[in-house]
Amino acid sequence: YGERVVSILLFQDLVTPPILMSIPLLFPAESSSGGIADAFLWLVVKGLLFIAVIVVVRLIFTKQVIGVFSQLKSIEIMVLFTVLLLLSVCVMAEALQIPQAVGAFAAGVALSENRLTS
Repeated sequence: YGERVVSILLFQDLVTPPILMSIPLLFPAESSSGGIADAFLWLVVKGLLFIAVIVVVRLIFTKQVIGVFSQLKSIEIMVLFTVLLLLSVCVMAEALQIPQAVGAFAAGVALSENRLTS
């Protein structure tokens, strides 16, 4: 049963961000006059931009920042950096009118699987 549970949980993790991203389509802004197709296209563009930024942040984080933190050996600084990264990604998501839950999910993906977590 363990493999089934893990596969269901992974599927839920993969499906949640697109569902959260589509919430703005249910309640379009009153100033938008293009219709649902334009809103969907704009949502896809914002989502791709957000994913690109998260990929760049992850590359920078794994290549440069982890080395600095491993030399400092300070758990407090790592926790402060984690909170700062989480808040920054959530603010960026809010600026792009993407739900903050997607931003938090992306920050978790950016922080996962590095030398300090193993």
